[in-house]
Amino acid sequence: MWSTLPQGKKERSSTFTFKSNFPFKYVAGFYFTIGLDLTNSIHFDLGAGISKIEFNFNNEKDRLEIDFNLVAIWLIYWIDKLMKKVKEEAAIRQANSIGEE
Repeated sequence: MWSTLPQGKKERSSTFTFKSNFPFKYVAGFYFTIGLDLTNSIHFDLGAGISKIEFNFNNEKDRLEIDFNLVAIWLIYWIDKLMKKVKEEAAIRQANSIGEE
């Protein structure tokens, strides 16, 4: 873009904007999601499937989404519960072995 200065000299002005965003969704294994799309208004969303990958490179869409993978949340809860049980059993074995010595 060229603009003319008052003395008749030309000046070059340019505007360069680089917008960079890398949103992605990745699920390895089974998923069952509950989500909200808050981009323009509130939309409730459900999703289910096996292994998913979505990757957007410099996509001009402005999106605001929140998704919760219920399978992953349940697995974290189950593993935590299992770890507590294993620790309790290890403590009981250790307490029982003290009496045997």
